[in-house]
Amino acid sequence: MDETLLRFRDEIKLNNYSVELGADDERIVEAVRDWIDDGIAHHHAGGGEEGGRNGLAIELFSGSRPTDIKGPGRRRPTATFEDIEFYAGKNVTTLVIGGDSVVRVDLERGTARGFVSSAHLDSPWVISHRIFYLPLLELLRRRGAFYVHAGCVCRGDRCILICGGSGQGKSTLTYTLVRAGFSYLSDDAVFAQIRDEHLTIFSFPEKIKLDVKSRSHFPEFDPYRNEQEKVEIPLTETKIKNVAVSGKPYALVFTEIVDQARSELVPISQSEALLRLIRQSITMTNQEGIEKHLDVLTRLCAESRNFSLRFGKDIDNLPTLVRDTIFGEG
Repeated sequence: MDETLLRFRDEIKLNNYSVELGADDERIVEAVRDWIDDGIAHHHAGGGEEGGRNGLAIELFSGSRPTDIKGPGRRRPTATFEDIEFYAGKNVTTLVIGGDSVVRVDLERGTARGFVSSAHLDSPWVISHRIFYLPLLELLRRRGAFYVHAGCVCRGDRCILICGGSGQGKSTLTYTLVRAGFSYLSDDAVFAQIRDEHLTIFSFPEKIKLDVKSRSHFPEFDPYRNEQEKVEIPLTETKIKNVAVSGKPYALVFTEIVDQARSELVPISQSEALLRLIRQSITMTNQEGIEKHLDVLTRLCAESRNFSLRFGKDIDNLPTLVRDTIFGEG
């Protein structure tokens, strides 16, 4: 088999990490390329002296399966999520996606090798968000960067992480705040890492994802009015003026849409915040990784002010509510 690799921009830079993607099918490369926002990625690529020091590599093949990419055999999965099975070993985690595509993640070496089945070659979302991204989360976790399912905006170097389930206003609040002058860091995924004893937040440079309800609040997204599904929108088509690469956690906001006129932003306990965060951010793989992930999320909740947002119908009032309540500027 010809294993000549195509290269995606040589590397994707994530703050002080670089990720090299290789593939033997242009569709694999294009799926990841289409998902990355070039404007945001440019900020990551220039994000400080440490940029790109810790290299990670993901190689994905199609056609016939390379002999070293084996499935789990008769073992039972450590965990399952939708159509994904996780098989955890000491230094190797195997992911089986849709029963056929397989990725073996070598946690010690910081590499992953995978086989993309023909059934998934024409599914860009599955390639980018499942076959590429989930192994990347495992590699980053082994390197001390822990996934948090949250949007994030910054005021100076102080980050507000915006958490919530699907359809609960997470992306709407994130975009509302950056539209009002906050810096944009992410609308869906950030990573928490301890550097020099301090907790730092950085994001993956993906396009913004907004569903039809979120887009309906903002006239700049009228060109997407006929799209019924969630769409990925590049930075250049938004009202975002400032992009941040990283920052320090300052507050966690958990969103919940309610049927009332005015929104309410109320404090919650550290333990309640942690419980909500765990449900959204931890995949059940190897035990050591889970324990370290829990430690970082616990510290994140301890070092942040924690709030619950009862998301009403007064979307234009949200930036003022956040500034007054979280930053005490009222």
